[in-house]
Amino acid sequence: MMLYIDDYGKVRVHQDMVAARVVTDLMAQDQSKDKKNFDRWITYAYHMYKRDHVFSNFGPGERAQRVSSMYFLGEDISDIETISAFKDFKLVYMDMQHTVTSRFIENIKKDMEGLLEHIHKIPLSKSALVQLDVPDGNVMVKVEKWMDIDNSKEKFDALKRAEDILNLLSKLTLKMKEEQREEKKKGGSRRMFDKRNV
Repeated sequence: MMLYIDDYGKVRVHQDMVAARVVTDLMAQDQSKDKKNFDRWITYAYHMYKRDHVFSNFGPGERAQRVSSMYFLGEDISDIETISAFKDFKLVYMDMQHTVTSRFIENIKKDMEGLLEHIHKIPLSKSALVQLDVPDGNVMVKVEKWMDIDNSKEKFDALKRAEDILNLLSKLTLKMKEEQREEKKKGGSRRMFDKRNV
């Protein structure tokens, strides 16, 4: 456990990690005297990337909105993700609590969020330039005309891709739960800085 919530509800860095390079680099990035930004950054990291957080079932976009609303009074916090020291900190934080399977699940959630946005934008019909044979006296003449045509195949193909991704997500989630059961049988997690091992 790299980050935890203290008795006063504040996010803190575990004592064994205070001197870690990613923590000291992030702290150095904060130029304020009271290190207020550092506190904001680790609070964001905890609520945005904690593996078993109450918001972990949401995709990254919706999770960020909820974190902003619940812990940052709705302010725009997207700039935190652009801080180079924060990127390094985040990678270590996620690595310390995620297995390969759970990391894969998080990446699929990101992909799924983008795919759902794409599906929403696909219309069931679209305008297209169509060539028609039109009689002109005794001859047929080709005329181009804009018409609405059926686009449901493209929409349903995208929905099928989404269904395939959801099926993969379900399989991976079952695999992750099996891994967690096996971990418990072997005496619990052995991941670095796990609360049970400190």
